[in-house]
Amino acid sequence: MDQTGESEKAKQLRISWKNLNVVKTFLEACVQGTSDRDGGNLKQKSWKKVSQTLKDTHNFIVNRKQMKNHYDYLKGKYEAWLLLRNKTGNVYDPSTNTFNLTDEEWEAAMKDPF
Repeated sequence: MDQTGESEKAKQLRISWKNLNVVKTFLEACVQGTSDRDGGNLKQKSWKKVSQTLKDTHNFIVNRKQMKNHYDYLKGKYEAWLLLRNKTGNVYDPSTNTFNLTDEEWEAAMKDPF
């Protein structure tokens, strides 16, 4: 047997989540699947539904591990944003979706995010 071919089959392709429409569809499908949760994540059948939604809507084929990794990545980004918003009080402008901080305040926030 050709071991090179076998290792290539075992290796997963790296996918890109740069298309914001795909990410939006992904998040909407995850929200719909939150009724079937297993702790902090979705159950196996919910991941299958999310995968099928992505495939049907965007022809975006992804496996459960890739979806879970992206879910955890987005969750971490949201938690960091939420901490910064709550820590800084009224300097968040929801109309522009930005924080109005000086360079010194940004440096302080990056050094002590919690």
